[in-house]
Amino acid sequence: MKFIRTIKPAESESPLGHLVRLTEANRLRSPLELLRQAQPYPRNRILAGLIDMDSLATANGVATEDFGDPFAPFRRGGSRVSAKMTALCNVLVPNCAVKGIEESEFCAACVGESGLISAAWHLSNYTCCPRHGTTGEVQCTSCGKSATWIRPGLLTCSCGGSLASRSVRSPAESEMYVCDLIDRAFSSRAKIQKIAGFPSELGDLSLADLLVTVRFLGPASLS
Repeated sequence: MKFIRTIKPAESESPLGHLVRLTEANRLRSPLELLRQAQPYPRNRILAGLIDMDSLATANGVATEDFGDPFAPFRRGGSRVSAKMTALCNVLVPNCAVKGIEESEFCAACVGESGLISAAWHLSNYTCCPRHGTTGEVQCTSCGKSATWIRPGLLTCSCGGSLASRSVRSPAESEMYVCDLIDRAFSSRAKIQKIAGFPSELGDLSLADLLVTVRFLGPASLS
């Protein structure tokens, strides 16, 4: 079965965000309904190992070879690049840097501007939006619950209320610098200038090396 409305994933778009965007375009109640239109999907939660990529690609009108396997980073023992690395939107990242599939963090302001959720939010070292200074925590303005992927729209809660970023802290300048480097690794945007007191060499690292370096430097390096 083909979806009534098909949408090709954008460059650097979150695979889960793309599912929600497709859900919204097809006026369904949740990505679970969307998956069940593409395949016999048995569970009431999104599990990467149960998503049939061929069926999802076909339903979305995309050739299987072009669609690839966007959920591989969330699949244990799945089609990863190696024992230590995986490809998130065709960008190599360490397996250990990818958050769990149920973690739904994003910047509501960015979604309002671009209509997309960046794949960078799936990385444990991506802790804030370098544009708006939000830390990824999003909650419903009606029911007060935190956002999950089981919802009918990018900025719509499962209860029908609106989702908005919740301010819990102000990120440090160095933290925003690292997140901007991560964000730019998923796009063709030019590198930013280094900031005083922070290693300029970080801007020359690949994303995988940057994530490992920040992981070993620890939270103290971002304060």
